[in-house]
Amino acid sequence: MSMYRFRVSIALLLTLAIDGAIAQSPPEQASDIAVSAMLASRDEAGLGAATAALSAACSKQRIATDCYRAAHAHYMRALLAMRGNRAAAGDALIACATTLAPLASDPALAGEAKALLSGCYGLSIALNPAKGMSLGPESARLIDAALAATPSSPRVHYFAAMRLARTPPAWGGDPALALVHARRAQELLTEQTAGAVPGWGAPEVERMLGELEGKAEAVAPARE
Repeated sequence: MSMYRFRVSIALLLTLAIDGAIAQSPPEQASDIAVSAMLASRDEAGLGAATAALSAACSKQRIATDCYRAAHAHYMRALLAMRGNRAAAGDALIACATTLAPLASDPALAGEAKALLSGCYGLSIALNPAKGMSLGPESARLIDAALAATPSSPRVHYFAAMRLARTPPAWGGDPALALVHARRAQELLTEQTAGAVPGWGAPEVERMLGELEGKAEAVAPARE
């Protein structure tokens, strides 16, 4: 074999090896913070790609943290689609709940998973208020269980604040208690350095806290 043909053969073998490695490697996975930022910037294409990659990783490897991140991405897609595409929002929420179901018994993720599932149910009720009769009590049960399992998670307190702020008082809503949870979530985010699912929540908590504090200030003069 000539030196030229030898070099071509080696080049072809290397190309095939690289292509095979790429085909077998998992898709690129966005962090929770990146997914959160995609929602804030309304990056629908980026969020869709991140959701697809995380869902593929969850389906292939069944690693709990990957599946949690996939569920979180589905939740963010639902939030982004709530006003413009209600059908897509509904599909994303179903995918979120389906992905979270096996995580409820994972000791490292049980609280986080239950809180996120409570949030999925809350959005489902917002899309279809008729579901409130069945999903409302279950959302409350889940958030109570999440607080008991992971009281130091800022995301658990965020979803507790979300549920209390978005639920009518006749059904257990409490804006004042929601503000307590939102402030606690902010404190925990400041203190938090690492965790099983570190990262996301800061922009969401900041928006929620600003909303609740604004409403509290508006109500205060009327009480005086």
